[in-house]
Amino acid sequence: GVLFSLVHVEQGRPMGQIAAIFGVDPSVITYRVKRLEAMGCVTRTRPSTDRRLTHAVCTATGRARLRQARPVMLDSARRHFLSHLSPDDRPAVTSLFTALLADQQQGRAGA
Repeated sequence: GVLFSLVHVEQGRPMGQIAAIFGVDPSVITYRVKRLEAMGCVTRTRPSTDRRLTHAVCTATGRARLRQARPVMLDSARRHFLSHLSPDDRPAVTSLFTALLADQQQGRAGA
């Protein structure tokens, strides 16, 4: 999930923002990011504009891992979520996720 929240945000996200996305204590994200960093999937940086913040940034290795995991993630989403929707509900869900993706991509430029 952490990698997925970072993959479309070139400059990375502040650790506190990642914690807010998942509704967890920042220490949980610090622990997860350290593990991802040890695997080469994430780097931590401090933006020159505010050295108090630490940003997590997805690396090429992290993007490759996500590409490898994509079929499993899609299958899981289909089995655990989409299969429970009626055909009439699917357009509304598609619209919702399209809006969420657009918002995330817009955050890429403004986050």
